[in-house]
Formats: sequence, structure tokens, C-alpha cells
Amino acid sequence: MSPLQRIQSMLGVGTSLSSRRTAGGIKPPSYKEHSLRSRIMPMPIPPQLKIPVGATESGTIALDIAAGDHVHKYQKLAQLQLSAQGRTSIPVHAPTSGIVSAIEEAYVADHSQQKQVCIVLKTDGLDTSLPLEPAVDYRQLASEELVTAIRRAGIVGMGGAGFPAADKIDSAAHQALDLLIINAAECEPYISADEALIRERAEGVVTGAEILQRASS
Repeated sequence: MSPLQRIQSMLGVGTSLSSRRTAGGIKPPSYKEHSLRSRIMPMPIPPQLKIPVGATESGTIALDIAAGDHVHKYQKLAQLQLSAQGRTSIPVHAPTSGIVSAIEEAYVADHSQQKQVCIVLKTDGLDTSLPLEPAVDYRQLASEELVTAIRRAGIVGMGGAGFPAADKIDSAAHQALDLLIINAAECEPYISADEALIRERAEGVVTGAEILQRASS
């Protein structure tokens, strides 16, 4: 089936998808044609990365590494145990290989305006990684196993609050929801990451939606 047919099957609708517009609101120029004029490309590895773990006000931080350690891509660096009620922990992993040059507090590009504990990684350019666990068919896993895998991956929301995705899914599973909406409407000019993924990697997007559907059932 095509990605569209798979979406229609998930929603239980036919070949015609109706849409309805809401009147009112502010609609600034999108300028997304500028950010969509090239395809998704790998980013070169910079000489240094500053990896935010979290603010101490958000919870308890447990570091798995120290300054001077050599780390590999995918290696767990730290874990933030959130203090908010109903929230669990967020593991943080290395995006590439290199030497931990410092662990420090710094401001990062988010809405909190608080300093966060950051791991400064001097990259080695080799991008050596730890071996990943063999991939399994998500359709053979129970919802609890999928939620555990998502939690171990450290996936969080990108909307600003940074809530763990596993907590959201677990909450949905306990509320007996019958509709999953994948919101790919990006609200600001130029921002087009979601649209680029849908254009170029639609199969993966739909598979991700199917995984969420199964995990929250």
C-alpha cells in the first residue's frame, strides 16, 4: 500500500479525505520555499558539540561519564530523572565519538532561559559507534515493550517542554483513546523539518505512526 492508503486504513476512511478550515487567526508568510529548496542532507560533524542534559531545577542528573573520557556514538552519557509528577527519566546519548572535554552549565537554545548542565564533546571525526541491538518487528512486540524501547532511546518532545515521549504514550494508553493525530503543521516561517520528512521519507513517517498506534493501544 502507498503511504496515503496506509493512513486511510489507519483512520478507517475511504479514498476521499475531507478537510475543514477554521476561520480567523494570524497567517504570516511562510517562506518555506526557501528552506525546502534542497533535499535532506547529512550535517558535517563539527569539531565540538555541547550536549544539554537538563537544568538542575528540572530533576536529578546522573552522569555516566567524566571529563577526559573517550565516548562512542550511541553511548549513554547521562540521565535526567525528572522531578515533575508523572514524569520519568530521560537518558542522553552521544551523537558521535570523541573526548569529553568539560561538563559545565550553559544557556541553550530553548524557551526556559535557564542554564542547563551540558556535556562538551571534542569530536574525533571518526564517528565510531557502539553496536546497536538487532532490529525487531514492532508488530511482534507488546505495547509495554514498545514504550520501554522508546523510553530507553531518550526520545522527547520538540515543542519546548521536552516531555518524554514514552510518558505521553503511556498516558494515552491508559485513557483508551481511539484517534491518533500526527501534527505536522509547523507554526513558524521557514521551519519545514516535518514537511521535508513527509515529502522525502513518507514510508518511515507512516511506520512511525503505526508504532505509536500500537504502543498506545
